[in-house]
Amino acid sequence: MKTRMVSLVLLAGLSALVFADDAIPDREALERLAAAAAADVIRRDREDTARDDKEKGELVRQRVEEVLSLKDPAKLEVFARTDKDSFVRSMAVSRLTDQALLAEVAKNDKDQYVRQIAVKRIQDQALLTEIAKNDKDAYVRHEAVYRLTNQVSRIDFVKNDKDPHIRKMIVATLHDQVLLKEIAKNDEDTHVRQEAVQRITDQVTLAELAQNSKDPWVRTFAVQNLSMTEHLAEIAKNDEDLQVRLTATSRLGDPVVYAEFGVTAAGSLKRRESMPDDGPHDQALLAVSARNDKDKGIRIAAVKRLTDQAVLADVAKNDEDWLVRLFAIASLNDQKLLAILAESDKDVLIRNASAERLKDVKGESSERRRLFYW
Repeated sequence: MKTRMVSLVLLAGLSALVFADDAIPDREALERLAAAAAADVIRRDREDTARDDKEKGELVRQRVEEVLSLKDPAKLEVFARTDKDSFVRSMAVSRLTDQALLAEVAKNDKDQYVRQIAVKRIQDQALLTEIAKNDKDAYVRHEAVYRLTNQVSRIDFVKNDKDPHIRKMIVATLHDQVLLKEIAKNDEDTHVRQEAVQRITDQVTLAELAQNSKDPWVRTFAVQNLSMTEHLAEIAKNDEDLQVRLTATSRLGDPVVYAEFGVTAAGSLKRRESMPDDGPHDQALLAVSARNDKDKGIRIAAVKRLTDQAVLADVAKNDEDWLVRLFAIASLNDQKLLAILAESDKDVLIRNASAERLKDVKGESSERRRLFYW
């Protein structure tokens, strides 16, 4: 330490000379000397720090060994209350059983981890409730609530606690369908609402949430557990959210059509269990989806399965999205329309794709062109 102080004094003096207004003759030599002094200070400081850390680590190890060998609660209490190292205190706390002392540590220790260890050892429900309500640290409160077994207290926290993580944790253990419905409808946090709806089994409640919740994720999770076909059909046709519509259509059970894009024709809602995965597709349903669905991903999915040339021509000419038009062109066989699009469409991509497709239809296709259409 004395050597470090000498180096610091030397460095300060040299720096004053180097940066003085009346520069001395060999300024560069002094600058090099100042840099060397600074490097020496840094090196010695690092050596001292490493030595200090090693010594401190050894002392901590010795105190931990002592704590682990102790059987006297009074001596353990001294370590738990007064040791300067948080790890030593936590090891001492982990061996305490005195509930009042554990509560004191849980409330007052300056280290979050030590307080958590103390909470883990507390069994008194009143103390856990007090800590869960009042501790400033979210992790300590979370640990206290987790250890609560009093159902009344847990319900109070799920209704009133400001921390959504705590509310969600409690919701994950609930079975009361009325309470879960209330949480799914009214909790201010979407993750808590989602957790609640996933634990609901009552079909009437699920149908209500699937149709009326303002949260699209709540509607989605409600649909996942809903088995009432009439409600699923309505949701699949009319929900404003794509994910909700797709979830509803997949629940309807058609392995080919409904799993990939929205149901928009009421006459096609019956489950066709005998229909193979590679079987024919409902062209009327596909046509409605390809022309009218507000989501371009669904329109593309429908277009890829269409064989109706009139519908493909309509989509190729009129869809507002260039990518949907490209997929329609890839299956279009109308040479006259392809020629018109290749010649006069405003979009250069559409003109090029139409020209390539026209060559394919005329038998002039190449492997490169076929790959263009995926």
